[in-house]
Amino acid sequence: MEYSGELKLLRGGFVSLWGEFGLYNVFSKCYSLSDKIVHMAILPYWLGITKYQLHAPEAGRERNAMKREYYQDIGYKPFLFYVIYGVTGDDLEVSQKRHKVDELPEGLDLRTLTRELHGDYMDGFLTGPMGRVLEEANADLLKRCKKAEACVILQGSVVNDSTLDYMRNAIGIIQAFIDKGAVGILDPQTIALHSPEQWTQKYFDKEVDALRHVVILYSREGDKYWLHTRGMAEFGRPDIGIDGLPEEKLHDYSKVIEQMIYYGGQGVFFDRDTRLHTSDGKSFVIHPEFVNDFENDDYNNAYYNVTVLEE
Repeated sequence: MEYSGELKLLRGGFVSLWGEFGLYNVFSKCYSLSDKIVHMAILPYWLGITKYQLHAPEAGRERNAMKREYYQDIGYKPFLFYVIYGVTGDDLEVSQKRHKVDELPEGLDLRTLTRELHGDYMDGFLTGPMGRVLEEANADLLKRCKKAEACVILQGSVVNDSTLDYMRNAIGIIQAFIDKGAVGILDPQTIALHSPEQWTQKYFDKEVDALRHVVILYSREGDKYWLHTRGMAEFGRPDIGIDGLPEEKLHDYSKVIEQMIYYGGQGVFFDRDTRLHTSDGKSFVIHPEFVNDFENDDYNNAYYNVTVLEE
């Protein structure tokens, strides 16, 4: 994994990202590490699905849990939010064998939007600053999603995150929608729009690895750079930022962030100075300053301000 490229939005740009279509701070979660989770409503009412069928597991068949080797229950739960275009929830069939799904993880909801009733919401996800980023990445895919007459939203805060089974199940449910004819899958937390083929190739029937899901971005700030992530909320861990970097440090420090992403996905919460060994064979000591602020405009998630103490 390499850093994904320059994010052409200044700090604070994500306020307008959500504010333009009435979902201001849509990913902010009103809880702290020690408090009971209270998730903000993002839609005015429950939309639901008509039929949802999860095929029973085969007799004698048990699936091995996807372990989080260093899991710590810190009360900070994963938040997922995906928009699946071109389908409704009607008559969805999810197969344990084909889709690798055991359950709809507790805390996740499926909601259907139709253009006739909810066109403003559907268009809002794909316009404004986010729409411009998505258009630059894949204009044709964006057009196909904009033409969709319906979409399904899979969202919520996961209750049981001691293993990565919740993500495997979410991926498999989305794969079932792909089999039903989905034309695109939006992950607003990482500002990524996937074609069905891209989703299947990147995520489906693979070990869950945070490095596949989280993006590392860089933003210019004068003659320095800000390296930062989006997507760690999907693993119930803070996002990561390193400020004030000269250009020649981007590669090495992106490798440092990769290690934090990987171990965060495995359940680590960085609460002390830590030595990390990168894939380049280098060693760095980091000081992670945890900022317990879910309503900031840069990450829409809690985050670490990271200082590299030793190279």
